[in-house]
Amino acid sequence: VKPILHLSDGAIAVREKVRTTAAATRRLEDLAVEASRDRDRRAGCGVAVHHVGAPDRAEALRARLAERVEHPFEMVVSELSAAVGAHLGPGALGVVVGPHPRRRG
Repeated sequence: VKPILHLSDGAIAVREKVRTTAAATRRLEDLAVEASRDRDRRAGCGVAVHHVGAPDRAEALRARLAERVEHPFEMVVSELSAAVGAHLGPGALGVVVGPHPRRRG
């Protein structure tokens, strides 16, 4: 079982659980696209795909998000620190969707 974690009110919580890595990646992608639709379309949104020792999987996810996110102003891939990786384990993926830093409310 692969947990999908979510940051809510400053705390990390399990949003849902899926059975396979492929299903978790598809669900993560869908959640990121959904989050991007909640952003102001005039301002666009930034998307960061983070990974722990999985640059190819992270880049593939970024490419799929680039096709599906309607108004990205920036999309990056970055490796998480060893401290975070120690908690998540190798192969972990994460996505952050946020507003344009210069156009926040």
